[in-house]
Amino acid sequence: GSSWQPNGPIRPNEKELESCDDTKHRRSRARSNMGLGESDTEIEKEQSEAVICGDSGSDDDDGILFQQDSEDGTRIEIPCSVAHFFHATFECESYTPVQFSMQLSALGPERARLGPDVWCTFSGMDIVQTSRFVEALRVLEGIALTPANFLHSDSPPKRLQTTPPASVLCQLIAMAKAWRIRITLDSSFRSAPEAVCSYFDLAADAFHTSAQDFAALLSVTQVLPRVFHVHTASRLVLASTFVRFQEHYEGQSVRFRRQSFSLEEFRKWYREGEKKDGEGNT
Repeated sequence: GSSWQPNGPIRPNEKELESCDDTKHRRSRARSNMGLGESDTEIEKEQSEAVICGDSGSDDDDGILFQQDSEDGTRIEIPCSVAHFFHATFECESYTPVQFSMQLSALGPERARLGPDVWCTFSGMDIVQTSRFVEALRVLEGIALTPANFLHSDSPPKRLQTTPPASVLCQLIAMAKAWRIRITLDSSFRSAPEAVCSYFDLAADAFHTSAQDFAALLSVTQVLPRVFHVHTASRLVLASTFVRFQEHYEGQSVRFRRQSFSLEEFRKWYREGEKKDGEGNT
């Protein structure tokens, strides 16, 4: 009911970092993923080109890894990479069925990489799922990598306007879990939520956000004498604001309850999965 066609050679856009380098390596990996040997020339001739960002002599569709025309005439295109607050690199894993993977890295000021080279890899995605990931990432297009935009921007849909990049990362992980897409995290993370929080903390430091910057995202209302309601549109901002308060007053670990401690001390304890007196991470 649909047809796909590989594209011709591309000229990688400078905005998409290192997206289509090392064609020979990609071709070799494509053969390996499909179970092809060097002698399988006829099958390779027909199939291997789509994973290479094109190899047919056409100059159309710069940076397009794969495209498919559906019965209703809609064209789905998978780029080699997308780079807006994150650098996402797409690869074709197999053709029977057609499946893709996406490696995600984080970008900071001046597009410098933050943290691990690859924060997480999403794999086993079909073309529709992959196109939804592309759409989710492209919500960040046109938003400059600045401290103000890291915390708030009016450009994305309302639900993503507070901490747009972190909100998009949460959306990607939620989509992957809903569709049962495999998520492989960098070994420094124990869970997807920790990866999100680590990104948020690292990016906030890299963009030099201040307490005053965060205060603009919070509103406080006194609902009863000495009882205050703190509201923010982002659960991530709320959790980051109150994590030490909560662990100090309500934490299960004697290491932090009623103690003075830094956020980095709590991060280290959480990451190491430390247990004391039979108590686990909260």
